[in-house]
Parts: sequence; C-alpha cells; structure tokens
Amino acid sequence: MVSAQGVSGPLRQFKRSEPLHCPFHKDEHASAFVIENKRGQKGIRCSACVQSFWATGYHDHYDFYSFEKAARAILQFPKLKSDLDEYFPHEDRDDFLSAARIEFVDEERLEPI
Repeated sequence: MVSAQGVSGPLRQFKRSEPLHCPFHKDEHASAFVIENKRGQKGIRCSACVQSFWATGYHDHYDFYSFEKAARAILQFPKLKSDLDEYFPHEDRDDFLSAARIEFVDEERLEPI
C-alpha cells in the first residue's frame, strides 16, 4: 500500500481514514482510504472504484434468517387482552393489523409478481 504522502507499507500500518492510492487501478490522486470494521479488521474503500476491499480471508458473519427467526419467535407469544378492548368492540385487533401480517413460505427465492 502507498499513502497519499508516498509512504509504503502493509495495510495494518495505516490508521483508519488515512488516504491511500488504490492498488486496484492506476491511482494518481489517492482516491482510496483505510476503513475498519467493528472487529478492528482493516480494508480499503476507493471512491473511484466505488467499492470496498477487505484483506484476504475476511468473512463477516451475517445471519440472513434473523428476521424470520424473530418473526417466528413472536408467534409463540400469547395474544394478550387489553382493558381497552371492551371500549372498542368494533375494532378486531387482527383486522386492524392485517397489513402487518407475515406469511411464511418454504422457498429459498421469491417468485416474481
């Protein structure tokens, strides 16, 4: 890596936000800078490439099913009756929240509409 000041070194040597020359294209004006994730792992963000590059072997764990797990967990809670329900008998809670219903589908991908 080469900093905007011309200092060469490994990525770990440079501080967060320090301007660098992007190693992925001919970069004469240091269009990249050092980024750091919440675990302290460093990478490069290039404004010319409009991409982020991480050191080899970096894998950030993300649970793509976390929303589904949370929604299924909510279904386990019993529906509570409120003291206010007797004052609003015409409003069925399920009908009122019909737009918020979640339908579970056992498919990996959604079908196009």
